[in-house]
Amino acid sequence: MIPLYQRNYEWKEENSEQLFQDLMKLHNSDRKSNFFGSIVSSIQTGTEDRLIIDGQQRITTVSLLLIAMVNAKKD
Repeated sequence: MIPLYQRNYEWKEENSEQLFQDLMKLHNSDRKSNFFGSIVSSIQTGTEDRLIIDGQQRITTVSLLLIAMVNAKKD
């Protein structure tokens, strides 16, 4: 869950393109790991929900990328 105090998803095409290029470089390299950036979350008391405190832009962009890949595979 994204808390209300978090900013809206605001990545531009350039930001998404840079992330995609970084992921492609990693895929084409021999490296076994990569620092993807920090993702900070917190468990919401009384539920199993997690609040995303930091990393929302990356998580959203990667989710959109995965959805696009699934849809492309279906086509």
